[in-house]
Amino acid sequence: MEKQVLVFTPFPLDSLQGNTVSALRIARLLRQAGVPARAIDVIPGPETVAATALIALHACRSVAAMEEFAQRFPGRPRHLLLPGSDLFRCLPEGDPRPLPAMEAADSLVVANEALVACVPGQLRDKLHVIPKSLATEVPHWAPVDGRFRVIVVAHLRAQKDPLLAARAVALLADIEELELEHVGAEVEEGCAVRIRECVRRDPRCHWLGQLPHHETVARAAASHVLLNTSLMEGGANALCEALHIGMPVVATDIVGNVGMLGEDHPGLFPVGDAGALADLLRRARNDSTFLAQLASCSRERARLFTPEHETRGWLELLGGSF
Repeated sequence: MEKQVLVFTPFPLDSLQGNTVSALRIARLLRQAGVPARAIDVIPGPETVAATALIALHACRSVAAMEEFAQRFPGRPRHLLLPGSDLFRCLPEGDPRPLPAMEAADSLVVANEALVACVPGQLRDKLHVIPKSLATEVPHWAPVDGRFRVIVVAHLRAQKDPLLAARAVALLADIEELELEHVGAEVEEGCAVRIRECVRRDPRCHWLGQLPHHETVARAAASHVLLNTSLMEGGANALCEALHIGMPVVATDIVGNVGMLGEDHPGLFPVGDAGALADLLRRARNDSTFLAQLASCSRERARLFTPEHETRGWLELLGGSF
């Protein structure tokens, strides 16, 4: 029976949820480094696999899975990767759900240094920073001619503030060649109705729904700006992809985004501020030097989030457990 590191996502393995994307990436990186690993969405029985360690994503949603793993594979280490919903919604609001998993875990992991302060002080002695990366190659930035395309890659849910982009575009009515594309599935009921209304009012706005990953990446690389409007974020996969594409990024100045983009990133704007966002988009469209500066920032930051760095982090964390 093969020994394996199990990487658990609380969402189905065929979903495009960020946790599943990350679980598949981590398992793939470990296999490429010679460590037997696989992503799972159900804890298997000991009769089917000799689990050497568990990497679980999302404290709130992985409590039961971590308990089940401990019962089936006693004494094996359990590592917990914390997403933005744990760090910025549950913990600050006093939600007790993430604490049992965080306290039970042998180690806690966050995706960038800026997130360290979000973890309760009494738990930081077992905290590790492992930067996320890409497991596949992405195209280089090559924006389309004739339009100024802004793309948002995020599922439709409240914490992504999915209508902010359309509100900002409405403030730029004089820029006829502006085009906003939003890629992402509706994961909270009611969001699709509201975004369809935005599209109906402004033909420059388009909601494309969920697309295959390769198509999403290609559309991003052909856009002028990637926009992240999130209220909370632990380190968006789409943002990491944009850095490696080398494309300009405009994003909310939340901790997770700042941790990936840098505190001095010139494309940051206050959460929920459609006016400030509109000003940045107008500047990016009118000022080629500013657009080039944003692209340069992405290329520079991409060096921090490489497969080599992420793989090294997981191998050091796992130690000899595999």
